[in-house]
Amino acid sequence: IEERAKRFGVNNGAVVVIDPNSGEILSMVGSIDYWNIDDPKVDGNVNITTSTRQVGSSAKPYTYLSSFSRGYGPWTLAPDIRMSFGNYEPDNWNKSFEGLGTARRNLGRSRNLPAVYTLQLAGIDALLQTTEKLGITTLRNKADYGLALALGAGEMRLLEHTAAFGVFANEGARNDTSSILKVEDSRGNVLKEKEDTSPVQVIDEKQIYL
Repeated sequence: IEERAKRFGVNNGAVVVIDPNSGEILSMVGSIDYWNIDDPKVDGNVNITTSTRQVGSSAKPYTYLSSFSRGYGPWTLAPDIRMSFGNYEPDNWNKSFEGLGTARRNLGRSRNLPAVYTLQLAGIDALLQTTEKLGITTLRNKADYGLALALGAGEMRLLEHTAAFGVFANEGARNDTSSILKVEDSRGNVLKEKEDTSPVQVIDEKQIYL
């Protein structure tokens, strides 16, 4: 796996699997090789799932969800053309442009220019309010960000990012993330046990459906 990753320019990797119905972490892999501490591009002892990283296009659903909270929807049109936003001149991943398209189409095809345009419509405040509701704690100071947030320029923790996507899967309800169900000693005495908590509806179900 490590050699295949390097062929694509990937030096390290991590994964989190969460049950969105309960918030329980089912699997967590913090790096491609825990024992590889000699290669600084891997630094295997570092748990990447709890480290802040730019998440790229996987942040785009947050932008569109934020726009839905402002009255826009999957039908909202946005231009996929070469344009600038002040001093910011984003490009598409394939260096081509597809013209006018709906939010549904633009998100499905991961178009960059329409995502930035949509964030400009919705506003950065709306995006930060949305990510906070979803449980992302690393995007705090508005002054630190621009429209590049639509393309994942803001750093997040994979653990929180994954849990936030669980809200989409759970019809707008968020569960607390839990890594431990129960701790017992050698005699079977329970030292710690997960408390049952009810999910909290943080996003309108209609917006999640859209």
